[in-house]
Amino acid sequence: MTKAKRTPATKNARQSSRSTTVPEMFMRQKFSNRAKQQDSSDEESDQLESSEEDNSSDSETEQKKKPQRRHKTGKKTATRVDLDEDSQLLEQVTEDSIAPDNIFENVVAEEESIEDLVKKWVKKYQKNNKWEALRDLINFIIRSSGCLIAVTVEALVKDDGAVEALQELQEKLVSLPSTDYPIASRVKEHKPFKKNLLLFFHELIEQCQGGAIYDGALIETLQNWLTTMSSSVYRPFRHTATIIALRIMTSLCIVADRTRVEITNNTRQSNTAKKHPDTQKNKQTLLKATAATLVRKRKDLDLYLTEFFENIFVHRSHDVESVIRAECMKELCQFIQNYQSRFVDNSYLRYFGWAFNDQHASVRCEVVKSVTRLYKMEDLINKLAYFTERFTERLEEMALYDVDVSVRVNTVALLSYLFQKKKAVLSEHGRMHLSRLIVSDVARVRNSAAPFIKAVIESELVHPLIMEAQKSLAEAARGGRRATRHQEEESVPVNKTWITFKAFAGFLVKQVADTMQHSAHQNKKKKKKENEDDMDEDDDEEMEVSEDEEDATLINTAASKELSEKRHLIITKTVEALWTQMKELQDYDAMSEYLCRDHSQTNNEDEEGMGSGSAEIEACYRLNNDEETVLVNVYVVCLKTAVERGLETQLVGIKDRRKIDPAILEECKNEISRHLVPTLPKLITKHSDDANKLVHLVHAPTLMNLNVYMVLQQEREYEALLQSLIKIYLGATLTTLLQNCSQSMAHMSSVSYLSTVNDIEFVQLQEAVVKQVRDACAGTDLVTARFTPNTTHSISVSIARLDYLISFSDATPSMDDAHGTTTNTIEYVGQLVDRASMGYQNELELSKSVLSILSRYFLWKCHAVSVTATDDLVHLIERRRDWVMDRLIDLVTAADGSPLEEMRVLALGYLVDAYWILSSDHFDHANLQRLKISCSNEVQKVCTEYVEEQIDAWKDRVVNEAAANATAAAAAAEEEAKATAPKPTTKKAKEKEKEKQKEREAAEKKRQELIKTNKALNQLFYQILIAYARGITVGVFEMEHAPILLDLYGPANNDATIEGVIKALVAEFEQDVVGNVLNAEEVCRAYLISLKTSFEEHVGENNRSMDPTLKLARLQAGSLRAPTVTDASGPLPVPPPQVIAERIHIDGISYIFEKISDAMERSEHEEKANALKFFKVLSMFGKVLTRARDIAKLHNHLEDCMQQYNIEVDESQPEWGYYVSYVKTIDEVLKKKGLRYDPSMRANNAETPAAHVFDDTDMNDIPENPPQEDDDEEEEEGIGKRTRSSTDMDIDDKFVTKRRR
Repeated sequence: MTKAKRTPATKNARQSSRSTTVPEMFMRQKFSNRAKQQDSSDEESDQLESSEEDNSSDSETEQKKKPQRRHKTGKKTATRVDLDEDSQLLEQVTEDSIAPDNIFENVVAEEESIEDLVKKWVKKYQKNNKWEALRDLINFIIRSSGCLIAVTVEALVKDDGAVEALQELQEKLVSLPSTDYPIASRVKEHKPFKKNLLLFFHELIEQCQGGAIYDGALIETLQNWLTTMSSSVYRPFRHTATIIALRIMTSLCIVADRTRVEITNNTRQSNTAKKHPDTQKNKQTLLKATAATLVRKRKDLDLYLTEFFENIFVHRSHDVESVIRAECMKELCQFIQNYQSRFVDNSYLRYFGWAFNDQHASVRCEVVKSVTRLYKMEDLINKLAYFTERFTERLEEMALYDVDVSVRVNTVALLSYLFQKKKAVLSEHGRMHLSRLIVSDVARVRNSAAPFIKAVIESELVHPLIMEAQKSLAEAARGGRRATRHQEEESVPVNKTWITFKAFAGFLVKQVADTMQHSAHQNKKKKKKENEDDMDEDDDEEMEVSEDEEDATLINTAASKELSEKRHLIITKTVEALWTQMKELQDYDAMSEYLCRDHSQTNNEDEEGMGSGSAEIEACYRLNNDEETVLVNVYVVCLKTAVERGLETQLVGIKDRRKIDPAILEECKNEISRHLVPTLPKLITKHSDDANKLVHLVHAPTLMNLNVYMVLQQEREYEALLQSLIKIYLGATLTTLLQNCSQSMAHMSSVSYLSTVNDIEFVQLQEAVVKQVRDACAGTDLVTARFTPNTTHSISVSIARLDYLISFSDATPSMDDAHGTTTNTIEYVGQLVDRASMGYQNELELSKSVLSILSRYFLWKCHAVSVTATDDLVHLIERRRDWVMDRLIDLVTAADGSPLEEMRVLALGYLVDAYWILSSDHFDHANLQRLKISCSNEVQKVCTEYVEEQIDAWKDRVVNEAAANATAAAAAAEEEAKATAPKPTTKKAKEKEKEKQKEREAAEKKRQELIKTNKALNQLFYQILIAYARGITVGVFEMEHAPILLDLYGPANNDATIEGVIKALVAEFEQDVVGNVLNAEEVCRAYLISLKTSFEEHVGENNRSMDPTLKLARLQAGSLRAPTVTDASGPLPVPPPQVIAERIHIDGISYIFEKISDAMERSEHEEKANALKFFKVLSMFGKVLTRARDIAKLHNHLEDCMQQYNIEVDESQPEWGYYVSYVKTIDEVLKKKGLRYDPSMRANNAETPAAHVFDDTDMNDIPENPPQEDDDEEEEEGIGKRTRSSTDMDIDDKFVTKRRR
């Protein structure tokens, strides 16, 4: 039968009823009278591929739950609308009117499966209840949008009923406050709702595909209402309707693709039947009828898809809401997957390309995920060739530079997959930059790049090396004879693990060189930009270094500590990222065997087989020096990673690798320790002449559990290892080698059961190192002489060895022993400390080392005297104490010279440590009391002056840098304005513009230099603050000096490091004030002083000028609050409340009234108003008060101050609002206890005027700006809320029962 004629909507209805984005074809209901025909062809049993959200099957038999209603839960995400009484299209929904078979309630309650719910609806739809069933379906959609309203049947049958009903409803919703709606709700009960909602409509299409979707009512009604709702300005309607429409499209795609397959099968059967016209005549007739039915169905399905796509998807893919755009991209992927014959077309794929440039990261991330799912379909990857070619550049850009980490991670994963599939989508530039992501600072980015790096290594390095090795080994086996055809076909066994190690080492050498070269190139470009424009090009060419020379320099240069650290960091990041990707990295046995082989041979004539155990190795496996150095580093990093993360063989079955049983990691450490016992000495011996390799090998003992030496009875091997480390240490010149070696020896020195070996070896080491220092310093005027480079080097190396040694071993006995000379080692160190005051920049590291040795020497002596206090030792320490202190103080104050700023900072820190030790209770014993000293007032004064000087310098730097930035911003604005202005035409104007440009470039260069200098100076300033704050917390400096640090907290130009130091300082104060009255007194005084200083500095500038002071007050008040938790033994100690009341509130009130009195005498109204603002600062400490008697004291003090200074409260003046707010804040403590302050107790005394009485308004209702209105009405309302008893404020609430309160 033919379709019913489609009636176009009227013009007035289009203009007045809905948005222009709703097509005309849905302005009227569309119905057709189609005859239903039974399908005779077999349908395929294709299953729906669920998305990540819809991958759970609801067709399984579910356990019956106890029936329960979800109305109360639904109300949290439902908007109730009050309709007009004359509404014919909408009807009110109440809790009592909800039918038991309501679809929404059943979906939310999950009392029965979605399949059963759909079956019930389809049954109702087919039993001549079509309009009622459609009404239930539309109401389900509206209710799913969070709207508690329903449509009538008239809205369905009326022309433009959907438009008019939704227009009426939308007008009501706009005036209501926005609420959450089910699919976007975070309520626990609604979490599965979105999945069930989409599953419902998918199941609906599945069950209606036999006929209902072609009847002209179901799909067209859904199209009409969903299209109208999706174009609504009301987000819940638009979002809900969009995801439902998109899921219906996905289901229709599945049905359409099945129909396509059936048409193909029918065509094949028809062609077969045509070959036998006589016998297959009836079948041909049936197949023709079936073909006509299938073609009609597919035509209708394509029409539905076209209408849905053009009227919903096209508009919503550009929706203002990013979540809707992301849903469109996600479902478009489903369209393509399920109906490839239609949607694998550039007209649809282009929406992905447009979404690559979406402003919101979530959309870009979703589109990359969707495209990745398409590429993983083998039959699609070739069809997407044009799309791939078109957007490769954008994909590279997203992978390398996108601001969102998730977008970068998913894009890198996509490009990695395409590379593994041999799809040459990356340019050479893109591959090079993508490879650098393996050393990214973001762990997620590194891990996403790991599969790509693994594929690069295997395809470009491992496979070619295997082919080369097979050829080389085959030639060696034939002895150089020509291979026969049979020999060419035979494959020679190759050690693929060794090949992988060689390939990985080669990749890292190239990666390190490439990364460093890129960094050097960037620095060179920066320097070139800073130079003058007329720089000679020949000079640039001379600065360039060839790649071969640069590679050799990068790997072999032992003098560059920074280069070595960068190389080690690159290797560490690469190994950690590839740890689970390349199983060979976890085979440390094979790697150690490989490294133990001799890779230095240049010919292989006498080489033996691999299984002979010879130290030699075949040429095809041989590493060059750069590769061997890198692989040694890789070996140690792999051991460290195995100890920290475990081996895959031990983690089988563990899903969460972030929570590994410590016993597993301990067993892994023991296994690695047993491996290193025989292996490490071999590697150290083999590479003993290469410092770059030893740097990493000597660090390996720190990864060992040294108990294995005792378990394996390998004490001699332990002694041999220790002797090897000592030998390396005594000959090392690299700082990194000394550091790693000292860490390993420190780890070994902690083993008590091997103390016999340690005592002997470490004493010999101490004597040897001290002797090196004496030999280097003997015969030289260490204080005033000008050192030659050789002298500086020899003294610096020997001092560095002693510095690292004394950090873990007591070498003071050897340093005190002069060995028959007139000067011992500690005196040489003292002379070098005196030399440090001269400020030689090239001797900075030497000066740091000698200062560290001096400090550690003194600490070791204090430790020794606390263990064994002999008279000689006490006398020696007493002499050394004053000697050390004098030198440290001289450096801090720069009394005898001009030391470098770095030395003054270090000296301050060491001085604090020394005074802390000497003032501790270790020296309370009778024979040690003469050693105990505290920091004198004079020393505190000079240290404080030094800190204040540095604070002033820091403030100047901040001001200068801000001024430079402002100038640069103005210049940039001027440059931007000139870009649109007409360019100068005259020669004079051009020359003038050129001169201005040079001035701007010079100013920018100067600004960059200023920023760089300030950054270095600020790092030293942070160390000064840390040292001084530590001195305050440990009692070296008096608490009265704390305000100079506290004042730095709060300003907008402050940085996170300074605020972190002050927060840590206040956190220490928080511990000190608990239960300690004396400490609380000192801390509260310091708090109030800092608040006064900050207040006087910032008040009065503008309305937000007090923000720094208030920020500081919040921090301090937080440290004085009583703990809200209780211990098992009872309430925890609290800060003394009476101290807070007296030292903060009472002293603060006195400060305010003194300033008010002074301002009134001078008739300065503005100063009076500013002084009253300090009440806002005190209000921050209002919640700290807990006792009623303290509130009474504050009220009494307020009264006394007003009487003393003859001041009255004038509420008509706005400045007194801060006073009003403060009084109400402290009275909140009384309100919580059911008490109220009664001023009549003091009003009976004629000499003492009563304090102003305020209403009982809740403090939460007081605005930030003080109210100016009359409070009489509020007072009456406040008193009427609750009756309060007049109670003597002198009674402590602590002893008042709850009932009495």
